[in-house]
Amino acid sequence: MSFLDCPDAWLKSSVLHEFQELDIMYSNHLREVDDKYHDVIRNDECDGWSRENHEKFLTVMDMFSFNGNSNKRNLYMDLLRQLQLPSNLEEHEKRWLARKQCQQLRKAITTDWYRSKKALLLKAQAVFTEACTSHKENTKACLGSIVERTATRNSSSGKRIGRFCERRS
Repeated sequence: MSFLDCPDAWLKSSVLHEFQELDIMYSNHLREVDDKYHDVIRNDECDGWSRENHEKFLTVMDMFSFNGNSNKRNLYMDLLRQLQLPSNLEEHEKRWLARKQCQQLRKAITTDWYRSKKALLLKAQAVFTEACTSHKENTKACLGSIVERTATRNSSSGKRIGRFCERRS
């Protein structure tokens, strides 16, 4: 017996439906993010810059933990300008920040999706275990009743057979 066996077909179907609904909901969230950041996603990571220039850009950006602080932005933009990177530096920064935001949103959604699936799986296991236990108890009770009725019938049949044999002797 696997950990997701369930004797109740309706219950099994209902839980499967919940998993499907969960997948649809999170797939839609990811699709919405992809639609919102379509322009960023369709471009390559370097966004038209050479690999070397983009690596310089990333090195400087990694030195500054980005938190929207305008003073830090002024510092790293000055440093980037000194490296004589292409003239569309602000546009590259904007696209890089958008790509980073898209990645963070996708990661948050997939992490939440994983947690929700795990929670639903644990809930399903508990519900299925309870259903199996209840089913076993009902089966035992039913079998006990059948055995009891059969024993009663057999004992009265045995008495009749015994009386019949006594008469013949």
